[in-house]
Amino acid sequence: MVGAIRLAAAGIAPAGIVFASQQVASSSAPQEVTISNQAHGPITIRSVHASGDFTESDNCVSSAPLVAGASCTATVKFVPSSVGERRGALMVTDSFDTVSPAITLLGTAVPAPDFSLSVNPASAKIRRDHPATYELILTPIGGFDQTVNLTCIGEPSVTTCSISPRTVTLDGKNPSVVTVTVSFDRHDHFESSRSDGDEGHSEEQEHRKFTLTFEGIAGNITHNTQARLIVEESPRLDRD
Repeated sequence: MVGAIRLAAAGIAPAGIVFASQQVASSSAPQEVTISNQAHGPITIRSVHASGDFTESDNCVSSAPLVAGASCTATVKFVPSSVGERRGALMVTDSFDTVSPAITLLGTAVPAPDFSLSVNPASAKIRRDHPATYELILTPIGGFDQTVNLTCIGEPSVTTCSISPRTVTLDGKNPSVVTVTVSFDRHDHFESSRSDGDEGHSEEQEHRKFTLTFEGIAGNITHNTQARLIVEESPRLDRD
């Protein structure tokens, strides 16, 4: 332990705590802080409080008053809420000191294991007799090395979606890429039809537009990503 901070009445040791790297939203191992009475007479510990991404529990208030030379213990944990360096303080309010004694608490938060899911391209245009091809990119975060199950969800009934491979085990460092092939039912008729010689048709009427959703699941982690599919009407031969 680092030497105690000398105060008018209450002493706190160590003089500060640096926690090891901790995953976001998880709790660190506890670190103990000793609060001692350095006065010549008894003092009352009225409160002990940890600020920032730190929690504390103690027996100091229930042990009050502390006689001269006596001590109590506060247990501090680091529970980071976001990635990066996190700072806080452990503050003590007692019956003697006008300024609350405090020590610095410091920790570094790292991402919890996770993965991201993205698709390339974001939009594809095909003719109805040609399939669309997309790539799903799975990127590990925080050393994620679990198996991800992939599927197409809610795809239109006039399309067929195939993912290869359907399961991917990430290595914790490198992105993995899988191929998605989406085919359009050739026998499906466009909702809008036009007769020969119709000059009033629009490009919008000559296309079917769909939103495709791809899902990755690993345990209780689920991520979705979406892509557009535009299906063009096949060209027609001019009649005599």
